[in-house]
Amino acid sequence: MWSPRSPPPPPPSSGETTPSRWRHESRLGSPATPLPALFSRPPTPPPQHTTTHGMTERQFAAYNQANTVRLGWGWGALRTAGDYVPVVAGKWWSDRAGSRWRRPAVIGHVGRIMETELGERRDERCTACQQADEECWYYSAKGSQQVSRPGDACARCRWAARKCSGSKRQPAKRHPSKSPPPRQLKPWPPGGGPPPGAGGDAIMA
Repeated sequence: MWSPRSPPPPPPSSGETTPSRWRHESRLGSPATPLPALFSRPPTPPPQHTTTHGMTERQFAAYNQANTVRLGWGWGALRTAGDYVPVVAGKWWSDRAGSRWRRPAVIGHVGRIMETELGERRDERCTACQQADEECWYYSAKGSQQVSRPGDACARCRWAARKCSGSKRQPAKRHPSKSPPPRQLKPWPPGGGPPPGAGGDAIMA
């Protein structure tokens, strides 16, 4: 053991075994020592065609398409009025970010149409789905008999809360409000002006 005033011990000769402390210092102090392969930067992957959702083009197409295999439904004589929670992950109707502000009834109808055998795809798409180049799914004739208050709009129009051209429901007609007849003024009497003590309403009908 040496004190701070004494000179440091000499480095070991070439024939002696190098202590672990000296080996550690030599590795840290030598700039020519290459870094381990663990810290090397991985190669940059090639760019891919991504969408605004951060998906590839193929993933985005699958995100907007319904599965060909439909989920079964427990058919019965009574119409269901309960909520339905979508179970098929990775779809536009099951995306939590998109369904955050939708009512449970809307989520349930769209989920049943897009996932279960209650829904069917129509080749004659509504105007909005044609313009957006989207699939157009509705309740089938038999499927609508299984749900309470099914409506007849397509799933996309329900989700976007927009008017569906495929809906048979006509908007309620608004009747014009009946305004009271205009008030007619009587002519002044021959003496000019209202009679004494009559006030301003004497000239009104």
